[in-house]
This record gives sequence, C-alpha cells and structure tokens, in this order.
Amino acid sequence: MRELLDKEIPGWSKGQELEKKAMDNAKEIVAFYNKEKRLPFLYQKKGELTSEEKLEKKYAQKLTNWKNALKGTGHQLCYDEVRDYLDTEIQEKRKKKKAEKKPTNKPSNKKPKP
Repeated sequence: MRELLDKEIPGWSKGQELEKKAMDNAKEIVAFYNKEKRLPFLYQKKGELTSEEKLEKKYAQKLTNWKNALKGTGHQLCYDEVRDYLDTEIQEKRKKKKAEKKPTNKPSNKKPKP
C-alpha cells in the first residue's frame, strides 16, 4: 500500500517524517534539560557563539516556536505527541519547583509600624 501511495501521491508521507523529526528534537531538548538542570537559553549576544551555545539557542528557539504554536500566534506546528512528551518530561518538574517555592498566604501576626 505504501508503495502505491508513494507512486500515486508523491510526498504524502512527509507529515510523518516531520512529526518524527519534531519528536527527535523534543528528546534532544529533554536530554539537555536533564543534563544542565535548566531550560535552554536563547542567546542574543553579539559576536560568535560557541557550538554549544548555537545548539542551546536552537533548542530554545524550538521551544519558543512550539509555545507560540500552542497559543495560536506562531507559524509553526506543535504535534500533540510532542506537547504531551514535553509536558511529562519537563513541565512536571517545573510544577514541582513552583510548588516548593510557592509562598503561603497566611496572615502575619506582626503589626505594621506607624
């Protein structure tokens, strides 16, 4: 069947290839996150970037594009599989960190100084 579709409709399977490539990029970003313990930074400095900085910038741009796609403001596409993967691998950790730092809204016993 695949051969017939390849013959009759050239390029029909590119969508599957793009989704696989997007998922591979997401896995690279998660590996970076696990290694560096932070999200990639979008470098905007003048001058030459090192190869590591170029790669980190690429990852940061991908995340920004996917975020904008989910908001509906970007020209990129964020596949559901990629979004779900990033949510489980990165977002859960970020939510835990936010929960640990979350201030309590308990009233203070201290009276304000006049």
